[in-house]
Amino acid sequence: MLSPRSFIDKLAIEIRDYLNNRYPVRHMLLARKQANSWDATFEKIFAGKSIAGVGDVLESINLSLTRPISGLKSDVDLGATSFPFIFEAMVRLADASAQTMYIYGSDGLWKNLNNARFKAWVQKPTSSGAVELAIVDASRALVSRHSIHLWTQHQSFIQSRSQTAPLKKVRAEKSIKSSARARNQNTISEIDVVYTWVNSNDANWREMVSKYKDLSQIDPDRFDQTDELKFSIRSIEMYAPWVRKVFVFSNCNPPEWFQESERVKWVMHDKVIPEQYLPTFNSHAIETFLHQISGLSENFIYFNDDFFLSGFVRPTDFFTAQGQTICRLEPYGTLPYLAELRTEGVAEEWQCAAVNGAELMLMKENYYPTQIHRHAPYAFSRSLYGELEVAYAAEMDATRSARFRSHEDFSFSSFLYHHYAINRRFSIPVSEDSLIVRHTNFKPFLDRKSYVKVRFFCLNDGGGSASHQQYKKFKSDFLNAHYPFKSKAER
Repeated sequence: MLSPRSFIDKLAIEIRDYLNNRYPVRHMLLARKQANSWDATFEKIFAGKSIAGVGDVLESINLSLTRPISGLKSDVDLGATSFPFIFEAMVRLADASAQTMYIYGSDGLWKNLNNARFKAWVQKPTSSGAVELAIVDASRALVSRHSIHLWTQHQSFIQSRSQTAPLKKVRAEKSIKSSARARNQNTISEIDVVYTWVNSNDANWREMVSKYKDLSQIDPDRFDQTDELKFSIRSIEMYAPWVRKVFVFSNCNPPEWFQESERVKWVMHDKVIPEQYLPTFNSHAIETFLHQISGLSENFIYFNDDFFLSGFVRPTDFFTAQGQTICRLEPYGTLPYLAELRTEGVAEEWQCAAVNGAELMLMKENYYPTQIHRHAPYAFSRSLYGELEVAYAAEMDATRSARFRSHEDFSFSSFLYHHYAINRRFSIPVSEDSLIVRHTNFKPFLDRKSYVKVRFFCLNDGGGSASHQQYKKFKSDFLNAHYPFKSKAER
């Protein structure tokens, strides 16, 4: 058995020598003593494998230390010694296959590396602890995403450069394999994302609404959209490539840019919601059916279409290895104040729905929650939501029966579920900043590059934002600049 040092040394030097011979690094002079030859050639590493692009190269030379632990196909391990030479080969291969290679920079933007020379900053880990790589085709569609973990050799062990690595240090190849088997049994392998979406310009939707309410009474801010859904899905593929499937739950036709695939599904309300509750335009009601979508994973994440990822996330940011959900509550308590607003008759429907839920918890659980969930993705367990559905059947039926939002609703998905889960030790609250961007604060958000400092933000509408042209232009410009790669949901 190879020692840890010779294990990583041998592979790194094989790769280095082969790549330096085939793809000379144009600006680096190698010391002669580094050009050691080995009996095993690079072709043997690739033996029997079809190499068609950058992703195939990474798969073929992956040391496979992190992936068995994390369970994520996007994780790739490389020796730091060989990375400059691998980089040079990848750039040339990408160019030859009409692909473009991008690396995520510290400014929150993706850098085009085709025809670039290797520089030290390229191997500097991002906030995720890895070098984040994106491969894009000629149509600017995202082909693959890779999180590259670089490893260095020491006298008696090999070690990841990342300070947050799922696996930090190992002594021998055998220990890697045994550790991976033990840990992989506890990873959550399937996590889906669900969106709800409405297009107020959809003719069928407007016809449905008009039978129950004058269209002039519809708040344009509630349903205004600037293709946020398209860019939110892009953010998932860029920052959470491990997501298995994306479901869009709607009573509208898909937008023109959308295309369904094995990974992205469009689900109409009538495929899930019983006829007695249809049609419904009440988001509080619609959200109570998410867990009933056919084919949805046991553990899933709910996104509003105005939620965006702006930093790299992993499954453990939403679920523990034991299946507990992670909930992102506001650090302060606000329910007593919302209750006062309701008493005074000035509370909005969503505020009443939260207060109603808190009072229900007090009555049934002897527990009065005071914190609301942040405007950030919600993690759910299908089975626990089903339990909640049984426990609060009457209240859920009343909410589902309200065709539009009402002051008597209960907010199950954005409030009640999380406190129900916390009270049963099935959810763990965490404190992590997220941002709500509005037409009143988008300029400092942009000027201060606040999107680099958080992993979640919401481009929120309200207070007349639908007619605020500067805000609409900001959203369009910002989203196109920061989420430039087409997702598998796009034509």
